Amino acid sequence: MAVASSEADAAQNFMVRLIGHKRWEALPERTREERRREGAALVGELAALRSNAPWDVERITCPVLCGYGSLGMKHHADGARWLAQNLTQGQLIELRDAAHSAPMTHPLQFVNELVLPHCVG
Repeated sequence: MAVASSEADAAQNFMVRLIGHKRWEALPERTREERRREGAALVGELAALRSNAPWDVERITCPVLCGYGSLGMKHHADGARWLAQNLTQGQLIELRDAAHSAPMTHPLQFVNELVLPHCVG
């Protein structure tokens, strides 16, 4: 993974990882510049998350489905496992043959396994 030389580059790198280089290049220049301008917010939010947890696991008492893709990066799966084990009502869901981009690449599977179960009571 390349290290960004600026916040704008960090935002672009994030988007390219998310949608791919070909799709990034196909976006209108105005859209690419808008995404690059979001770099300061992206870097700031990631730094804040690394220094302070935004929530206390003990205070989350509702059911939570903790999903990860079987083809995703190890740290994503580890995070989902940690959540499922440490939340009072956490349930681990592995999305088979999907990666971290499952909402885009496997939308029906994502909805069926991670969204709809929260809607059915």
